[in-house]
Amino acid sequence: MISIAVVSDLHADRREHAAAGTVPVESHLDVSMPESHVSQHPIAALEKLIGQEGLRADLLLCPGDITNRAKPDPLQYAWRRLHDIGRALGAHLVAGTAGNHDLDSRFNYNDHDAKGMVQGLVPLFPVADETLTDRYWSRHYAIIERPDYRLVLLNSAAYHGGNPEEIVHGRVSRRTLDGLSGALRTSGDVAGRINILLCHHHPERHPALALPDYDAMTLGPDLLALLGSGEFGQWLIIHGHKHNPRLTYAGGTASAPVVFSAGSFSAVLYPELQNRVRNQFYLLHIDARHVAQFGLVGSGQAWDYVPGNGWVPAGQDSGMPDSFGFGCRIEPALWTERLAAAGSSLRSWQDVLRDYPELAFVLPADFAMIERRLSERHGVLITRVKGRPHQIGKTP
Repeated sequence: MISIAVVSDLHADRREHAAAGTVPVESHLDVSMPESHVSQHPIAALEKLIGQEGLRADLLLCPGDITNRAKPDPLQYAWRRLHDIGRALGAHLVAGTAGNHDLDSRFNYNDHDAKGMVQGLVPLFPVADETLTDRYWSRHYAIIERPDYRLVLLNSAAYHGGNPEEIVHGRVSRRTLDGLSGALRTSGDVAGRINILLCHHHPERHPALALPDYDAMTLGPDLLALLGSGEFGQWLIIHGHKHNPRLTYAGGTASAPVVFSAGSFSAVLYPELQNRVRNQFYLLHIDARHVAQFGLVGSGQAWDYVPGNGWVPAGQDSGMPDSFGFGCRIEPALWTERLAAAGSSLRSWQDVLRDYPELAFVLPADFAMIERRLSERHGVLITRVKGRPHQIGKTP
């Protein structure tokens, strides 16, 4: 079992200017706020949650935008505190990738080096290994190989600070794709090893949310085709940037990657998103035994940040729900028919999962469709306790 903590788009900031009314408040993570104000401090509140719930993870991954508008002090503070969170979780690896807000591409703090501030972080960024760090900055990717997983750190903000037009979108270059392909071919596909790619920008466009989507990764579809070729195993892509939590499958073959768009940990959300999603923290769990049986499948937990109340189990309409799955690609229509028969009499959800274990790995959007069809077409309801499925059966 591998457990992965995901902390994305912190946008750490100082609120002095916002307090003076000169700029809007853009982050709940105010590095000038005393951490003793636990319920008002997302990181201190997360440490409290970890301690209370005994949460554990093997990896802590940050898909970028650690700071807000390339501010140096919040960047160093948040990167250091991410390592503190990793230690609290018992993680053996903390790794990140650069977001557009982490690079001084508008040269507000120096006049020549957009990435120097990130390269000077302590511990080293994106991972505390000098060889891998040098490779990340020189080739725009680095590969961390362990017996049970292979992690690619991809710098989709590599060209920010060059051509001014680059700051409005991400990019993976043809040279980077060719280099990554060769490196993956050399390392091979080890049976049972989990493949993860971490990047900041989304490799494919999101559906319209009254927000223009002009900032997707250039050549992102080529990256998806490379990882979805089946030649290098099955892949989970984790990215940030959009602040809009989504779990999908990329287009293509049956080997197409699972794509997890992580919500923002602590940014003040855009007005267009505020009634749709929440700030979130995640734990993803991937069990090699399930992968051997069903392919790349896993489950996850999500928590919402509520200012003044800290972290609470995610709601059904928060982006990612409290408990979710991914990897099962059976059509919702087929599940509807199977569960309609299973729900002809009242049954516990655990009984259903014993009959259909792959049901635990259905995407949240697919599960919502299954629930709706069961109710509308068969009069079968799935009841919940604390947001999680509890029983299934026909309505009286």
